[in-house]
Amino acid sequence: MKKMSLKEIVFALIESIDLVNYLLKNHHRRVAIIAYELGKMMALDNETLRRIVLASAFHDIGALYVKEREDLIRLDVENPHPHAIRGAILLKEFNYFEEISDIVLHHHRYWDDGRGRIFMSREVPIESFIIHLADRIEIIYDVTQNYFTQIGNITNQIVEREGKIFSPECVSAFKKLSKKERFWLDLETISFNQLLYQVFDEKEDILIDLEVIEHISQLFSSIVDSRSTYTASHSKAVGAVAYELCRLSGMNDVVCEKMKIAGLLHDLGKIAIPNEIVEKKSKLTDDEFQVMKSHAYYTNQILKRLDGLDDICKWASMHHEKRDGLGYPFHIENDDFTIEIDILALSDVFTALSENRPYRDGLPNEEIFELITEEFKEFINPDLLRVLTDNIEIFNNIREVTQLRVYSLYDQNLEKISRMTDQLNSIH
Repeated sequence: MKKMSLKEIVFALIESIDLVNYLLKNHHRRVAIIAYELGKMMALDNETLRRIVLASAFHDIGALYVKEREDLIRLDVENPHPHAIRGAILLKEFNYFEEISDIVLHHHRYWDDGRGRIFMSREVPIESFIIHLADRIEIIYDVTQNYFTQIGNITNQIVEREGKIFSPECVSAFKKLSKKERFWLDLETISFNQLLYQVFDEKEDILIDLEVIEHISQLFSSIVDSRSTYTASHSKAVGAVAYELCRLSGMNDVVCEKMKIAGLLHDLGKIAIPNEIVEKKSKLTDDEFQVMKSHAYYTNQILKRLDGLDDICKWASMHHEKRDGLGYPFHIENDDFTIEIDILALSDVFTALSENRPYRDGLPNEEIFELITEEFKEFINPDLLRVLTDNIEIFNNIREVTQLRVYSLYDQNLEKISRMTDQLNSIH
């Protein structure tokens, strides 16, 4: 059976996370390099180094909002814990990354003269303190300036915070590391892929099957959808509707499962879209709409990095195409269309129109079908539309059950984030 390595999955995820904001571009890659080198300087074992790199790669996946990301580029962040908690919750839901969720949870933990080592009677992982230091070093580091003009300033700012904010052991390792020219040059020359191959071995490879891919897709979709209460269930609902539309259209089980995965991943590129556009309560300007349209392109750019997902990548990234070539972003025409593209497009339109948005409430079935038949009749496969209308109660139930499940979890997570933020702020 064909294999997909965990390295490939991590690389694709990090590339997608780094698309979110130019302010944090390549931030995760550099933090991973710094943290890895600090760990080596502290003579940590290979298994710990592997966790450090993996957790560094994902440490800011909970920073979902523009304001929050802007706050993180300051050396001293007033309340960094909500994004760390969100990231830990997302990672804990995915078996392969559960082991690093606690590290991410505490990656802004203050050392506090040693008191920060314990949280709720449990020891905070050393990896968290290493990543905290690496994260702040990267924030001070100016990519537009030569490294040798910055070493003194970076070191001074870190040493000033030794003991209170940063672990003395970690700071000691950094002071030694900072004297090596090779370390600073590595920050701009080593790719994330190279670093992953240094710390992951063949045992990290996982068999690529639809069950594993669906599990991965749930994490991908959660990263995107949880940015907004309005879209919290969108990708999961599109996946569920697309699966059922595929099944009722007589397609085989493998295609149906792939279609569900494509639905989960179709809006992955929206992580590159600012939240102020995603959640705007009025009509988008022409410029804003052009930015929004780019999400389908970014979905393609992210997914094409994963070998073995060619069909899923194609269906997911073409859900805004139209048969007359006026869709986006590839402007394909009739001959390039497949029924799978049609299924995903119809599932997306139906689900989106039935959901609440900042600028309108979800529409009733009659209005949805009126809009679809009037505005999309030339672009929607009539046989598929008939399957949808003939089984509307089934599709409404699928959408509603999915939304209830997601929003119930969403509310639970909000409560958990609030409670844990208070607990983490009791020290810092």
